[in-house]
Amino acid sequence: VSMDAIAERASVSKVTLYAKYKSKDGLFVAAMTESCDAIYNQARTDTEVGGPIRETLLSLGTSFMMMILDPEVAAMHAVMMQISQSLPELPRQFYASSVDRSINTLAETLAIADHRGTLACPNPRQAAVQFIAMVQGVFRYQLELGVSEGVTQTAVAAYVSSCVDLFLLGYGTKQQV
Repeated sequence: VSMDAIAERASVSKVTLYAKYKSKDGLFVAAMTESCDAIYNQARTDTEVGGPIRETLLSLGTSFMMMILDPEVAAMHAVMMQISQSLPELPRQFYASSVDRSINTLAETLAIADHRGTLACPNPRQAAVQFIAMVQGVFRYQLELGVSEGVTQTAVAAYVSSCVDLFLLGYGTKQQV
């Protein structure tokens, strides 16, 4: 995909596009960061206002999985994996601005829940990594290896629900377990 094609599809000039994003790589990283930020910031906001942690984690987990299972996002991730050897800086930027940032935002969310007493979470960053890894489950591997015939939102929601239940067994307070 060329910057010309992106500019045309976005109905902006190529100059405008380059003024905001120095390269196609920068545009890619920004797009992924924005998608992840929306999901994880919503979870933090829901927790800050006192929303039920189970519902917050269900929403976050399901939204996250539906995002990474989206064919366009999966294709971008595949490209990232292919170029990791030839252009290692782009995957590093992606990790820092999307993956690590999402982990940190979820860790902040879990720390808020711990402070409120809705979770017993002494190491929020570790718990965030565990949660993200758990909800990806087999679906991500099937997608990356091309052996998935598609996953329904119902199947994702059911799987994420079981992950949230397990997470709350480990980190939930007695009222939640």
